Amino acid sequence: MNKSTTIGIATMPEREKALEEALLSLIHQVDNIYVYFNNFEGDIPDYLHYLKDNNDNLKYYFSEKEIGDLTDFGGFYKAHEAKGYFISCDDDLIYPENFVSEITKACERYDNKCAVGYHGRIYQGKVKSYYHGYSTLHQIDQTLQRDRFIHIIAGCAMCFHVDNFKFKLSDVDYINYPRMKDIHLAIAAHKQKVPRVVLAHTKGQFKISDKYDQKKAIHFEEHRNDSKQVEMFNSVDWKLLTYGNKRIKKTRPAPEPEIWWKTNKGGYFKQKRSMVIDLIRAKKIVEATKEEMKTKEIGFDIEYEIKKVLIIIND
Repeated sequence: MNKSTTIGIATMPEREKALEEALLSLIHQVDNIYVYFNNFEGDIPDYLHYLKDNNDNLKYYFSEKEIGDLTDFGGFYKAHEAKGYFISCDDDLIYPENFVSEITKACERYDNKCAVGYHGRIYQGKVKSYYHGYSTLHQIDQTLQRDRFIHIIAGCAMCFHVDNFKFKLSDVDYINYPRMKDIHLAIAAHKQKVPRVVLAHTKGQFKISDKYDQKKAIHFEEHRNDSKQVEMFNSVDWKLLTYGNKRIKKTRPAPEPEIWWKTNKGGYFKQKRSMVIDLIRAKKIVEATKEEMKTKEIGFDIEYEIKKVLIIIND
């Protein structure tokens, strides 16, 4: 099975500076990356000249020279020509260093039969509001402890293998239903019986660019009047598709250690200290506390990756 990787991104003039951050975080991770420029006049941004001259894997297309303004669908302009893994990204995110390798590994974990990503929604039946009618929202900027099957997968950080999921612009009505990439993707996947998975991740893993006003993003502009989105969403009899038993529990981030103080009068009180991620750091904290508080007895209770420190002192 082909394992080459292709990233597609759509952008517009207002996001020129944010796009630079996105590209710099992605270009060294992928075999091919292309950008679809909606409504750009004149030449490409200056930084793209440098990136283009120094990276053979970068291509770009202008809406006026191609098939017009595709809004958020521009990232899928050449998806049908991709080989191996196609990865949809946004121009206002800064991606982690291992993003491409991790998302393709996740695809492989599901035998390349699912579309996987880091943001998505679950719904319960028909809705009156697409943006507010979900039952569960898994956000890219919030921690998710384990993989979850979902109805709607967001194209901001999403991957599928083209052998098992076909998505072409010619198959969707992006003219009458524009700026609805996520719904069109989910409908296409639903028709092809491709499950969607939002992957376990941690808060801060992805960074939202501060070079673009997020109040101008599609979900902010559309959420008060989403009748078109509701029409599209309610046209499908949604079922939550799953695949095997592949959900992998994510290791919980190490919490702050619980330091319990016991006095010789039988009283207890708990104090939180800075996060402990290994026994050595736990010992350092305890030793420092021992010296400071003239500790009489020290005990460790080590469980999994969570360190709990029991300190017994004299009053």
